[in-house]
Amino acid sequence: MAAALAFQLQRLEAMRKAGQSLSECPQLGLGRQARGLPGGITVNRDTVFEISLYDLLHAYGGCRQRVEGSRLEIVAVQTHAVEEAIQRMERMIGRLPGWQPLMRFLPRESAGGVK
Repeated sequence: MAAALAFQLQRLEAMRKAGQSLSECPQLGLGRQARGLPGGITVNRDTVFEISLYDLLHAYGGCRQRVEGSRLEIVAVQTHAVEEAIQRMERMIGRLPGWQPLMRFLPRESAGGVK
């Protein structure tokens, strides 16, 4: 029985040494990569955007609208009726019989430079 126990202890010691030598070997993912090469992976990224001019301007307009708001304000302008314009011209240059060239109403020194 002592011999069997000694043999069993030798077997256990051999299994312990084999396990220790296996754990000291490089392990997959720790000391060795799955493809067999050491080091990291090089990734080459060349980004290409395919977009139309309409889509680009639409996106830009959407961004601007979010930043500045979408409030439209139309400024009122003073308008005159044709009759009012005629009366104002008559007050400025007097009553004229018929059509006249506008160059006639400019000062002589500025009339030469206008074509």
